[in-house]
Amino acid sequence: MILRQKVWASWVECSDKVVMIKLTASISSQVVVFFWCIFGGIIIGLLFDVFRLSRKIIPTSDLITYIEDVIFWLMVGVVVLVTVFKCNQGQLRGFVFLGMFLGTVFYFLIFSNLLMRCIIILSNFLQKIIKAVMKILEKPIRIAIRGIIIPSKFMWKLLKRIGHKNNSMCKKIFNNIKRSKKIIKEKV
Repeated sequence: MILRQKVWASWVECSDKVVMIKLTASISSQVVVFFWCIFGGIIIGLLFDVFRLSRKIIPTSDLITYIEDVIFWLMVGVVVLVTVFKCNQGQLRGFVFLGMFLGTVFYFLIFSNLLMRCIIILSNFLQKIIKAVMKILEKPIRIAIRGIIIPSKFMWKLLKRIGHKNNSMCKKIFNNIKRSKKIIKEKV
């Protein structure tokens, strides 16, 4: 009995050290998983801003908006699944969702306004460049279009005149063919 107690005490002491080592490793790995979940939340916030900007830049109908919402939530689901499976072996825990929520909030508090401003400034700059290029190219394009339209109108009028002349000529030929068929039929 005394031997059994000594073995049990040494095993407990040994197992406490192992448990403590495993617990420390487990906590540090969970902290890493938590930070990856925060990163996943930042990605979700970025996806939301992409869809929000696309709606501001390109107005769409309600049906397209619904389709975009479904696509957004499918992409969010993919981000959540990839984060959970790659970082936490597919285990869903409260801190995973807390990390994603905090990451999304962090993104919206710090990066969202900055990103929106930068993209709006960039889109305004690109619009000005496109307008300037179109203004420069407008006159040559108009000249090229006139160069195509004026000769085509002339050709159309010419073909119309030829067609009228040929139309009367075609009628004469057609009538001659009819007469010759009648003559041939009468002789046979």
